[in-house]
Amino acid sequence: MNSVEALKELYAIEGNSTCADCGTEKPKWTCVVHGILVCIECSGAHRSMGVNVSQVRSLTLDTLKPEWIEKLKQIGNRQSNAVYEALLPKDFDRGSVKKFEKRNEFIVSKYMNLKYTRSEDAEMILEERQRRRTRHKRTGTAADTNGKEPSQPTTLTEPVSNDTSATVNTTTDATTGTSGISDTVTAAVDSVKESTESNSDQQQTEEQVKRADT
Repeated sequence: MNSVEALKELYAIEGNSTCADCGTEKPKWTCVVHGILVCIECSGAHRSMGVNVSQVRSLTLDTLKPEWIEKLKQIGNRQSNAVYEALLPKDFDRGSVKKFEKRNEFIVSKYMNLKYTRSEDAEMILEERQRRRTRHKRTGTAADTNGKEPSQPTTLTEPVSNDTSATVNTTTDATTGTSGISDTVTAAVDSVKESTESNSDQQQTEEQVKRADT
């Protein structure tokens, strides 16, 4: 599948024609962990959270693995937001996210702090995130959650939940009321496992760049 065909197919999925976070039309970046499409501005905020939380790729510059494309088709912006924005106020002004000072604050609250996620879904996400950190430490490839994921373009061929019942005390969408929510979270968790190994080389490259700069 070439880039034009891939974009058309992904845009055809409900919710994918606009950025999952700010609503900008025709987003050309993806967060493969969450199975969503985002605009270039929001991709920067995702990148700043580190690969333990979000893994960013360009739809037009990077090579997307087949399993990533399938994950984008399975989840998409609408289903992902049903988890990460489940407790978002109905009168929330999505256009406000386009303002520079609001963009990073909203995205960090949404995905890192799980501010708008129901407690039961937040617990699942946090447990898997902790397992990823443990695996990184064990293999000596711990990702810096405050660092930025290095961009490697190639030719395309790739506060905790506001719910008063929440019990989560550590650091990811509209109400659905269906069992599909748990399935979406589980799918996202599985995709994280698949993509974690690909981060090792990127982290090593980042360290080499940092050493060269110093």
